[in-house]
Amino acid sequence: VGLDTHLRLAVAREMWSPLQRSPRPSLPARLVAVVCAFDLLTRSTSRNRGLTPDHAMRVLASRADSRYDRRILRLFASAIGIFPAGSVLDLSDGSVALVTNGATGSGRPTLRLIRHSPVAPVSPARTEGGSIAIAGCADPAERGVNVIHYFMPN
Repeated sequence: VGLDTHLRLAVAREMWSPLQRSPRPSLPARLVAVVCAFDLLTRSTSRNRGLTPDHAMRVLASRADSRYDRRILRLFASAIGIFPAGSVLDLSDGSVALVTNGATGSGRPTLRLIRHSPVAPVSPARTEGGSIAIAGCADPAERGVNVIHYFMPN
């Protein structure tokens, strides 16, 4: 059994132990619980495809206060960004982009355009503030994108 499994078992025991004396799990247990849950939700296995990072964050946020600490979820989201580096995004004009750097000081990720829109561009009046908006996270395999290729130097 690897270290990864031991950490998850220790957190699970502390989070849901009926013999627990304190009314809340310790801070380290709450921190590791959020990170482990995100990892499990986004990890692909032979049986299923992992969730996209934004979908996983929505699942965790829906369980905030009942299962996860809301403050820790906010800290985790600000640390990795909703779209961490390597995420493939669909844009509002139909283009596909890759996140090359997570959230910057402005809170927006740095994007690299991979594929232009196959249809006519959306008029600026219909987008946020006249710019192209992020429509959502996409599965790289469905979009035919080799993420590693785009991080390699030219």
